[in-house]
Amino acid sequence: QNHDSFGNNPSASIMATFRVDCCGVHITHRTSNIIRWTAACLFAILTVCLLFFQRYLGTICSVLFIYFVLSFALRAHADPFPLPVRIGGALVIFLATVFITSLPWVIYGGKEACKASRGTYKTPWNQGFEDHWLDLSFRLVFIWFLAIHAIYITLGDHPPSAHVRQETRCVVFVWFGKLIQIVTVVVDSCQIPKYNDDGRKTLDSATAYLTVFGNSTHYVADVWFLQLVVE
Repeated sequence: QNHDSFGNNPSASIMATFRVDCCGVHITHRTSNIIRWTAACLFAILTVCLLFFQRYLGTICSVLFIYFVLSFALRAHADPFPLPVRIGGALVIFLATVFITSLPWVIYGGKEACKASRGTYKTPWNQGFEDHWLDLSFRLVFIWFLAIHAIYITLGDHPPSAHVRQETRCVVFVWFGKLIQIVTVVVDSCQIPKYNDDGRKTLDSATAYLTVFGNSTHYVADVWFLQLVVE
């Protein structure tokens, strides 16, 4: 049922519930919301447990949890947030990007200090300081393009549309994953990275899990983008 079937009776419209036909079973809109958020809570508990007992899987699960909430639990959200909330969100995106961009200078003292700290060490793939610094520079340029786009769509007003809200959340999700991944590149540029005998990074530091988080975000975002295209 939709609200128009209640005529001009405001109280009836307020009390109305939508019904979703799922395999012949009618589920009210309110019940559907309860199911989604209950599933999100259970997912959150699983994620926290994994972060304590199996950090690698927990990191991947944390990305899936964020995706689950933004894509599934908030699926019915169609209205843009009030302007003060949108401005606050845009400010958070801007300040977070500024903070990550400034890490090499704030923590390590800039390019020359990073070069001195890194020395002549090269990775198993023959990557030296200049290679990592170039990688960092490209990533910083890219993250600012993403940040500007995320700020623009976060501030934007639009008619009620669940699809537009999904698109906005997806772009912010991608921005956040790429932002987190830059931390690892900063550390690799300004410190000697650690590798095991197989030429892989060790999982004994927080930055390794930041890389896992960033890569997982990338793959999940690909799936989300395809979902948005199909819808």
